[in-house]
Amino acid sequence: MLTHFFTQLTQAHDAAIRLAVVLAEPRYNPGGSSAPGKQIVQELLNTVAYFCSALALAAFAFGAATWGIGGRVMHSSSGAAMGKMTMLAAVGGAILLGAGPAIIAWAMDLGNQA
Repeated sequence: MLTHFFTQLTQAHDAAIRLAVVLAEPRYNPGGSSAPGKQIVQELLNTVAYFCSALALAAFAFGAATWGIGGRVMHSSSGAAMGKMTMLAAVGGAILLGAGPAIIAWAMDLGNQA
């Protein structure tokens, strides 16, 4: 009889804790429809993304030139390898830049499920 009482008390305590967590859990819905300065922030992000993509393209071209000059003209395998790595880094940066909004949305969705 006493163990039954303690079991019920423990279950009630656990239910009260779960209810308190659900009620006290802060929730938000990130949406920019009413955010002040939303247009300015969006234009700033677009400008930064534009310059980052231009820099990635420039790095890719520089890497291709380094690969070509280092590998063919200078007969330097380390120069060719550096050019290849520069091109790979530029492609990786462009992939992350393009996938950034989707990665952030995925991470926020994952966090909302927790």
